[in-house]
Amino acid sequence: MSLQQNLWHGLSGRFNYTYSHATDNVSNGGILPYSIADSILNQINPSNPNAGYASSDYDLRHQLSAQYVWDLPIKSSHRWLEAAIGGWQLAGTFFYRSGFPFSIVNGAQTSALASNNLTANGAFLANVLYAPTPGMPTTFGANCANVACFTTSSFATPTDFNANARNAFRGPGYFNTDLNVKKGFQLTERFRFTLGANFFNVLNHPNFQNPVSNDLSCAFGQITAMAVSPTTPYGAFAAAAEGMRILQVYGKINF
Repeated sequence: MSLQQNLWHGLSGRFNYTYSHATDNVSNGGILPYSIADSILNQINPSNPNAGYASSDYDLRHQLSAQYVWDLPIKSSHRWLEAAIGGWQLAGTFFYRSGFPFSIVNGAQTSALASNNLTANGAFLANVLYAPTPGMPTTFGANCANVACFTTSSFATPTDFNANARNAFRGPGYFNTDLNVKKGFQLTERFRFTLGANFFNVLNHPNFQNPVSNDLSCAFGQITAMAVSPTTPYGAFAAAAEGMRILQVYGKINF
């Protein structure tokens, strides 16, 4: 669904919402996984290739995005007053998505089965997964940051392949909004100077990756990393200075 506002009192913008459900047996065919920490790249059940059929690693049920540009309709016939209050523009983006799915892995059981040729390099089982226990939440948010939201005591060791579930859990959602503020100054008939500032993650809202999902890790059940922002001064999805508010000031001359 998309809604668009054409120019109205200097304001224009667009709002988009997408509901979707992506499913597969193995995301990206096991090549270049969406998240190398979360992807299950081999079969769940060596006797049933379809046992891994579930939501994809990149399955996003809900996604919202919006962008706007507002040329403030403030003007004055007085030259100096117009220089102060006129020529202002606000622009920005909003982005929200629900969390990505992930699988909780019984690494110890996987290692035990490796001696039976159920290896990650073969055509058989790569990982043994926990099935959700009754009453346990299946969605984990920012409260898991550096605090274990689940431990090995939350699960029972699976006794057969059919008890396993791929991508049965979901991590935290993502929200971000950027803001641009700029002011134009008409220097001469030909030259115009613009002074502005870009605020990336203007609300300084923290966003997190999925919790550590392998029980062999000492950080099992904890979120230990920030999510990479889609927009930064360093480029799209540049894994640098992610998660924090960044301010960029600029000036330019148009002629």
